[in-house]
Formats: sequence, structure tokens, C-alpha cells
Amino acid sequence: MGSDLFGSLAESTCAALLVSATSEELIFKGSYFYPLLITAAGIIVSIFTAQIAFFSAKKIKKYEHLEQTISNQMIISAVLLLPLIYLITQIYIPEAYSIGQKGTVSYKSNVSRVQTMICPISGLVSGLLIGFITEYFTSMSYDPVKELINGCKQGPAINIILGLALGYMSSVLPTILIAATLYLSYQSAGMFGIALAAIGMLSTLPICLAIDGYGPISDNAGGLATMCELNENARNITDDLDSAGNTTAAIGKGFAIGSACLVAFALYGAFVTRTEITKLNLNSALIFSGLLFGAMIPYLFSAMTIKAVGKAAESMVQYIKDDFTSKDLVNPVDPNRIDVVKLSNTEVDFSACISISTDSSLLGMILPGLLVIMTPIILGVLFGPMSVAGYLIGVIISGIQMATSSANAGGAWDNCKKSINSKFFYTT
Repeated sequence: MGSDLFGSLAESTCAALLVSATSEELIFKGSYFYPLLITAAGIIVSIFTAQIAFFSAKKIKKYEHLEQTISNQMIISAVLLLPLIYLITQIYIPEAYSIGQKGTVSYKSNVSRVQTMICPISGLVSGLLIGFITEYFTSMSYDPVKELINGCKQGPAINIILGLALGYMSSVLPTILIAATLYLSYQSAGMFGIALAAIGMLSTLPICLAIDGYGPISDNAGGLATMCELNENARNITDDLDSAGNTTAAIGKGFAIGSACLVAFALYGAFVTRTEITKLNLNSALIFSGLLFGAMIPYLFSAMTIKAVGKAAESMVQYIKDDFTSKDLVNPVDPNRIDVVKLSNTEVDFSACISISTDSSLLGMILPGLLVIMTPIILGVLFGPMSVAGYLIGVIISGIQMATSSANAGGAWDNCKKSINSKFFYTT
């Protein structure tokens, strides 16, 4: 859990440190610690914010109160961090400095404290807004999921169409926010500014991880309640918590996707800095071809991972069929039905299904992992850094849209399912 967010934080920090090493002023003043200090301040702020959450949990009486309490954690942590970013910038950043290697596209001169401070703040604010936008498109309290629920009454085809439309629509505003953050941070401090914006978005990482993990924890608690045959009321409570958790998990994914995009551009800046590319021209055959090839990679990666999930599901279904047949649970009149009376008195083997899921998830990620790791290496060896530069741009632009739409559509579908199976069945 959260390895993508930890990875994004590490990568953005490395990119910021790498680019800051090109500035004599930052090295002389010791200002290359600036990204690490923002992260450290975020950890302290998150500790205080978590304590506020513990005290406010006593006031939670309804589903809406639970979602509001979780949303407040993002607001509180962001508000508390803003003055700390201002103080750290005033103390550790020189009045003016130049950054990047001269003669390259990453060079930026006469960067001021105010321009530097704008970068992490813009990342922090845009991350907060992306979280609220994600909540709007995935929470049962708002119209998009309610419309999806009503569509489910008409059949599965309508459900799929409306769910895909919801996912595509939900990617518009986050993309605009990320684009605005990229423009503002790059204009302020170049590639160093983009890395700082990514760090700003991830500065409240402990809170992001907490709300991201809330959903899976509640979901697994519901599974344990069922397997342990607890009182039906226990399962109803975990379903309510899981419904809110689906929204919080989508919010966590929104942070992860937005920060990953900023981190990717920050690493792209580090790549351009190290390879000393002096000019990027989209009319270049290598860059344009690499861009088109890179835009295809997220689709290929998604196809491979989705197919791996399908194969795992086939294995699990086949095992369950064989298990039910061996235990004489299949209805002799209709082989597609199960004898419910016998099933209620039969001990079901959950561990085998868990093993199938775990083994398949590990094996299924080998080929997608190799695709991501080996493709830029092969391109670089065969065609040089210019082709890799185009490839990276294509992957980032294509991947951000697919990631946002898939994550939000999945969260909305999950809450749609929960609402139909529970008291949260909206008719309007």
C-alpha cells in the first residue's frame, strides 16, 4: 500500500536535488536541503492533523459526517503547512539564484524567493483541489454517482456507458490543474520548480496515505466479518465504512496520479539536464516518432495488466466450480445453480482463493514491469536521448488521462455497487 506515493516522493526529491546541484548559489548557502525540509515540515503537520482527526471522530454519527471528517484532514494539513513553507523559503533560499546548465532548455536565471515559494504552494493547492474533484465524482453524496446508480436500473450496458463517461469527464479538471501547476512552476523556477511543485503536492503524504489506506482496510474488515460469520450488523457497519473508503481511496489515487505526473516532468527535467539537450523540436522525426510510441505504452501496459486480472479471475472461478462439484453442492437439475441449503452447512475454503489471487498478481506484473523498464533503455541504446525525450513526453501525456479516468470510474462503480446493496439506494 502506498508504494506509488512513496516512489513519487523519492523521485521528486531526487529530481530536485539533481537539478539544484547545478546552482552554485544553492550549494553555497546549503539550500539544496530545501526540498527535504518541506517534506519534514509536512510530516510534523500530518502528525498534528491526525490528532485532530482522533478527537473529531467522536462526533461522527452519519455516513456524510464520516466523509466530511476525512475531507477536513486534507484542508487542515494544507492550511497548517502554508506558513511553514513561507518560513522555510525565507530562511534557506537566497534572494536570487540561477539553476540548470547554461545553454540547455532547463536553464533558469535570477530566480527569486517568491518565485521559489510559489512552486510548492501551487503543488499543495492543486493537490487539494484534485482531491475534492475526485471526491465529487466518486462519492455517493453527489450527482455523478447518483446518476450512475439510476443508469444501473436500465441494465449493464447503460451502467458501462455512463461509468466510462463519468471517468472521462472526471479527468478534465485535474488535467487543467496539473497543466496550470506545471506552467506556473516552470515559469517561476524552471525544472527545479516542477520538482518543488511535486514535493508540495506530496508534502502531506502521511495524511494522503491514511485516507488512501482507509478503504482497503474497511473492505478487508468486511471480508473478515463474513468469513468469521459475525453478526449481520457488523457487515453493515463495514459496508458503510467501505463506501466512504472507496471515495477516500479514489482521493488518494488522485493525489498519486497528479503527483506522478509532476514527478515525471521533474524527472524529465533531470534527464534533459544530464543529457545536455539544447533544443527540443517536435518537428524532429526522432522526437515525434518517440512521442507517438510513448503515447501507446500506457494502453499496452493497461491491456497486459487487465488481461492478467482476467486470467486470475478465470483460475479462481474454475477452482470454485471444481470445489463445489467435489462437495456435491451443484444443483442436479440446473448445473449453473448452487444448492444454497447445502452450501450454508459446508465449510468453504477461502485460503485457496487468496493464494490464487496473490500468486496471479505477482506473476501477472512481470511482463508489464519489464515493458516499463526495458523500453526506454532499448530506445536510448538504439536511437539516442532525443528519441527517449519524445517517448517520455508521450507516456506522460497519455498516461495521465488514462490513469485519472480509470481510477475515478472504478471508484464510482464500486460505490454504485455498495449503494445498491445497502440502504444508500438513491432514486433521484
